[in-house]
Amino acid sequence: MIGNVSLGGFPLTSEQIFLQSFNNGSFPATVYSRSKRGGFSGSKLVTPTFSSYQFVLTFEIIGLTFADLNIQRFNFFQILGLVHSLGVQTMVVTKSDGSLVQIDIKAVQVTGDYSVENATSCMVQVTLEAEYPFLQSTAQTIQSVQIYNGGGFAIPFGIPLDMSADKSTDINIINNGNYEAYPVFTFIGKLTNPSIINNTSGKTLSLAQSPADGTYSIIIDTYLRTVLLEPSGNVGRQYVTGDFWTVPVGVSNVTLGNANTTDGGSCVITFRDTFLNI
Repeated sequence: MIGNVSLGGFPLTSEQIFLQSFNNGSFPATVYSRSKRGGFSGSKLVTPTFSSYQFVLTFEIIGLTFADLNIQRFNFFQILGLVHSLGVQTMVVTKSDGSLVQIDIKAVQVTGDYSVENATSCMVQVTLEAEYPFLQSTAQTIQSVQIYNGGGFAIPFGIPLDMSADKSTDINIINNGNYEAYPVFTFIGKLTNPSIINNTSGKTLSLAQSPADGTYSIIIDTYLRTVLLEPSGNVGRQYVTGDFWTVPVGVSNVTLGNANTTDGGSCVITFRDTFLNI
C-alpha cells in the first residue's frame, strides 16, 4: 500500500533501508468541545474537531558490514534530524498506486538499539508528529473565479426589468480526497463588497471591503481563520461575515458575487485534496 517515504526531500527508504510498518495513520487526534444547545435547558451538543497527527514508522536498516551499518544509521538519523536542526520538514508518502500525499512534520522521536551480535541489521522505530491534522495531495488546486462583466439589456426589454448589479459567473472545483479541504481565498481588486459562494453547500463568505485595484488583495485562510489586507499586512477579520466554508469531497460549484459588475476583480481559490488516512 505504501511505496516510499521521504522527509524534507530525502528518501527514508532505500536498497538498505526497508519500511516494515506504518502505524497510527488512520485518523488524527480527535478533540471534543461542548456548547449549549438551543431550546434544551442545560443540554450540551458535542462538536468533534481534529487537532494533530502522529505516525509511527518501523524501519529495518541493513549494512553490508558492521561499519556499513553504522554509516547507514548515521545517514538515516541525519535526515530525521533536519526537523530539529532546520525546522518543519515535509513528509511525502508514495502510495502503491503512484499517488502522493504529504504532511508537515514538527517533531521526531527515534527508538531502537543495535549490537555487535546483530552485526549487519537493526530495527528503528520513528515517531513523527504533525500539527496539521490532515494529509494532503502534493499538488495544489488553484482556480480563479471571475466577475461577470456583461452589462446593459436588450431592446425591447421585459417587464419587470432587473436592475441588480450582482450577477457573476461560476466554476466547479474538485476535492479528490476523502475529507473536506480548507481553502485559501485571495480577493484581487477591483472588487466591491465581494462574496465567495459555495452553491453546493449553500455557504457564503462575504467581505465588507473593496480592494481598489490589482495591487491590493485580501487573503483569507479558512483553516487558520485569518484575514490579511495586502500589501499593508493589516488584519481584516472585522470585515468578514458568513462562513469560513470548506470544500466538500467531490465537485463543488462556486460563484463570486460582487456589488458592481463593472469591476474587473477575481477570487483565487487555493487548496489541496485532503485525506484522513493513507
